[in-house]
Amino acid sequence: MKFNRMNVLLATALVATTLLVTACAKVPQDELTAAQTALDGARTAEAEKYAPDTWRAASDSLAAANAEIQAQASKFALFRKYDRTNALIQASSTLAAKAAQDAVVNKEAAKNAANEALTMAVAMVDSAKVTLASAPVGKDNRADVEMMKADLAGAETNLEQVRTAITNEDYFGARSQAEAITAKANEIINSVMMAKEKMMGGRK
Repeated sequence: MKFNRMNVLLATALVATTLLVTACAKVPQDELTAAQTALDGARTAEAEKYAPDTWRAASDSLAAANAEIQAQASKFALFRKYDRTNALIQASSTLAAKAAQDAVVNKEAAKNAANEALTMAVAMVDSAKVTLASAPVGKDNRADVEMMKADLAGAETNLEQVRTAITNEDYFGARSQAEAITAKANEIINSVMMAKEKMMGGRK
């Protein structure tokens, strides 16, 4: 009788232990690994540069998921829950995929914008050269004209830097440089036009 009672107690303890182990929530490791892989893929697609907001949101969600896992680890096993962790992991995976897709699109757009800016810069430099060649030169403005020639020569040299930047896929830098060249060429054109107007006014 005592033997049977002991068996019952052991069986009950075994069932209770099994239920306890089964009830304990498990860390969603596979999902976590998949989310990290998605984030790594987004990084490879240069999402940090071309889709920074979405990339940051994906990265922050994964970091929050890891923090939640650590928070749950400090609890008694029976009370651990990973609902929030799973939601954060899912959000990170979704955002990482979007960041990777957006990065491809945005990089192509940045490339096109850089090339358009280069085309504009080349046209403006050519226009400035023609305009500067017709600038009135006198003792009062000779130094100014020489300075504009030097500035224009520098701008023309910088066009090659823009081309190099585009080749190296530094599209944001290339666009910025090209726009600066355009602005300088436009400034020279305006200065020459003002000098011509001043001379015409003096003749009246």
